[in-house]
Amino acid sequence: MTPRSAEDIVRLGQNPYADLRELLLYVEVDEPASDPFRPAIRTRHLHAGLLDDVVATGFGGIETDLIRAERNQRRRVFDRERARDPRRPVVLCEGDSWNQHPLLTDIVDWIAKAGYLPDCLSEAGDLLSRMTEAGAELEEALSRVDDSYVAFVFSGGGNDILGTEIGPDGRKTSVLRRLLAPPSPGMKAVDFVRTGEVDRALATVRARFETLIRLVRSRAPALPIVLHGYDHAIPSGAFLDLRFLFRGRWLADPMREHGIESHRLQREIVAALVNRFYEEVLLPLAGSSVAVADLRGTNTNVGGWADEIHPSSWGFQPVAEKIMGHIPAIAPTAVV
Repeated sequence: MTPRSAEDIVRLGQNPYADLRELLLYVEVDEPASDPFRPAIRTRHLHAGLLDDVVATGFGGIETDLIRAERNQRRRVFDRERARDPRRPVVLCEGDSWNQHPLLTDIVDWIAKAGYLPDCLSEAGDLLSRMTEAGAELEEALSRVDDSYVAFVFSGGGNDILGTEIGPDGRKTSVLRRLLAPPSPGMKAVDFVRTGEVDRALATVRARFETLIRLVRSRAPALPIVLHGYDHAIPSGAFLDLRFLFRGRWLADPMREHGIESHRLQREIVAALVNRFYEEVLLPLAGSSVAVADLRGTNTNVGGWADEIHPSSWGFQPVAEKIMGHIPAIAPTAVV
């Protein structure tokens, strides 16, 4: 039931098995406070008075802790379902907001809907550096891998490339503008992403992926690995999900400020950058027990996107299906 009072929201927030998406009527993305792959959450203005009552009642973490709350809830659900059926196929998931987005039905949610039990470590906004250099959480998860684990699904790298900086208007913006080559007449999309900054970023990400694979191999040698990149995102502010107030801040705005006005060229540049991510980071890592799910071209219009860099809930479904398509191929006992 949708909460109608402060007390209802408090009870929902304190219920370890509640559907946190019942809270989504009351929240939206806080644009100024967000990073590209870590959405900050705030209460909708329409419900500000009601949420003030919630804070006064003692559950004031809705705005700041929804990401953490969903992570904790996923852990509780895993523990409960694991105890009920230890033979249920488990997918170990690590990654960023494509695997854990509190306002969307993300990749891990669709994996669960397909019948797998996600053992999810993912956190919106996570960096490859944190996952690989401070990997205690992943090491602990790998220590519990047994024959019921059918794959390790990993999403990452976007935060490491599209970091944030303070833009001319005083708001956070992506570093995309700084990554691109200066525009000049006759330049093609690929020319914009052939820069030393992009080269260095991709090389660093590639090295961290290799570290991650070595870690998984050292702790769970037989566990199949499924890596995935990103879809060809659409630089735009015209999205259908009104909880997302972004108007091109991560992709379109930095490119316009860089002197790239053509929407067609903007899309081609984003596609060229994503292509380099696949060609220089992911695809060379593919092997007998490492699969790469190619998500390019999955959502080709704004209807499949919640904002510039996240598919919508329904846009995530075909993305997840492409990823899960690799699990039966390398783990025949998986249930889909």
